Amino acid sequence: MPEPDRQFHTTRWSVVLAAGEEQPQALETLCRAYWGPLYAYACWRGNTAEEARDLTQEFFAKLLEKKWLDGVKPEGGKFRSFLLTAMQRFLITAYQHSIAQKRGGGAVPIALDEIPEPPALGQCDSPEAAFDRQWARTLLERAHGRLRAEATLARVQHFDMLERFLSTEPAPGEYEALSAKLGLGRNGIAAAVRRLRLRFRDCVRAEISETVATPADVDEEMRALLEVLA
Repeated sequence: MPEPDRQFHTTRWSVVLAAGEEQPQALETLCRAYWGPLYAYACWRGNTAEEARDLTQEFFAKLLEKKWLDGVKPEGGKFRSFLLTAMQRFLITAYQHSIAQKRGGGAVPIALDEIPEPPALGQCDSPEAAFDRQWARTLLERAHGRLRAEATLARVQHFDMLERFLSTEPAPGEYEALSAKLGLGRNGIAAAVRRLRLRFRDCVRAEISETVATPADVDEEMRALLEVLA
């Protein structure tokens, strides 16, 4: 696998802030990453799955139509914080009947392959907690997809057999049982898992870095992620 790039490059969020809607691809990529968390937030606020879906789509439509990004300063802020605050204000002023009248009409602002299942609301004690939980889940899924793509490109062997150890510790004798299948000793398997975990962490940081403005914000979001997962 390629070595992690630790330099903080220009990210999608900073590109969007600098150029606004002139960079629609960067903005849509960011919005895709946060559709699920905002959908979970809308569900927790007492909306049905269908209502939450329509509200989330309407929110993103207004985000573009009303140019809500125009007032955000390029040098600061996290996309996560901006979107949650904007969604809170949107739901306060949104009327359910006006949203319903628009169902089925106009262009869908964010094209999705599938609508996620409504979140398990009993696991959260507030709309913000539902948002954070879905944010963490989406972030890890995107980081895992990035890691898998890298492994495929680099033709990393045995990825499918080792990826489960990204989030779980091996059961007693499990590494030994894999030795025969993979042609590696226990220490070799342990080393491969360790490298995979380190690279996964880098992929998580890379996903986060796309949505913040400074390296310090990356560290702050990593701490927030660990708090949610805990």
